[in-house]
Amino acid sequence: MKTAEITGFGLFGRERVHALSHLLPYPLEVKKKERLLAGLKEYFLLLTAIEQTAEALLDKKLQFFDPLVGENACQIRALKLAVVLREKEFDLPFLLSQVQGIKDRLNELKYTAQSDLSLQDVIEQHSLELYLNDSELYLLRAYLLSRVKMIRSSPLTHPLLKNEYTDTKKIKEIGSVGSQFADDLVEKLRQDLSQSSVRFVQKAAEKLLVPDTSLHMISDDFLVVHRGLHCIPCYWMTKILMYLAQAKEMPIVLLAEQVAKDQGHRVIERIALFFEKTKEGYRVTTQESYDTDLPVLIFHGKSCRDTREFPSKEQWTEELLAYNPIDLLLAYAAAHRQYPDESKDMLVSAHLDDEYTYHKETSNKWGCSLDNASLFFLSHAYCDTVRSIPHEFTSSLANA
Repeated sequence: MKTAEITGFGLFGRERVHALSHLLPYPLEVKKKERLLAGLKEYFLLLTAIEQTAEALLDKKLQFFDPLVGENACQIRALKLAVVLREKEFDLPFLLSQVQGIKDRLNELKYTAQSDLSLQDVIEQHSLELYLNDSELYLLRAYLLSRVKMIRSSPLTHPLLKNEYTDTKKIKEIGSVGSQFADDLVEKLRQDLSQSSVRFVQKAAEKLLVPDTSLHMISDDFLVVHRGLHCIPCYWMTKILMYLAQAKEMPIVLLAEQVAKDQGHRVIERIALFFEKTKEGYRVTTQESYDTDLPVLIFHGKSCRDTREFPSKEQWTEELLAYNPIDLLLAYAAAHRQYPDESKDMLVSAHLDDEYTYHKETSNKWGCSLDNASLFFLSHAYCDTVRSIPHEFTSSLANA
């Protein structure tokens, strides 16, 4: 896979054109009389969420920006967060000062249930609107959807798959709001973030000099809306992201676990492999070569075999390093269902290119598919700093 070239690159708008109130999952005009006070509380919650978003960023707690959307596209959010953090087109001091001023004005309001004004009227009359740019809006959405993400143990029927779910009640920990509002807000956030994720990939493809086939495969011609979530084919989406990662010279970390099938899928060994971008592509490097505060792409995968089939840690490392990390990820993506609804895969069956065919055929041979996960089956992709990598992956005594 050749490194993409860049011609005038900008993936995010810097202008603050997104009204915070537009995140509310209803028309502002419906919140009046006895519903006005609830609307004000709900808007206050969004302001508080911005403060918490800023606090998490300042503390470099990037795990609070790993949202569960539901369309199996965590790769997009991983790279998008890395780009947002590296380009730093957000202004936390400005946002926090604006939020504090709006909160102060809100706390001074004396409206009652008899007011004929709507939430829209109140926001306009008291200058309560806050505007965000693309990066700020993304960070807020990602934070809120990360707050409601919960993790269960993997099911016995699919022990290699990550098992996450959304608990909308977690929204109520941010502010005093009703359960229905929490449900509606999370649903809207998921739909909006899935749509903006697709647009992020499409815009990147337009900016990068990618093959016409790949550009076509992530176009609206192959867009599917599944349960309100926007989805594009997994393989070609991942390919565009890998072009972008190279163009941005984004470091990559593979976190691999040896999972013993004959021991109830117990983890018996772990390792972290670090890669840097060069003119020739990605090459292995050391952890010490990384800036520990800069965001990196982290791909967490599993090698699943019987215990006796695993070689020594050194030999296992050599097995992983025999492959380009991008090829491992593309092999996984080719073997993965292309849409959350697998029946929709027929949409791409008549448009398969040589690279897809190659990675599809080699995924099972290499051990990157669910049928054969012996080498590297991707469990999750996310963005974090090197300093946040769990110690058990970097320790020479890495045992479960």
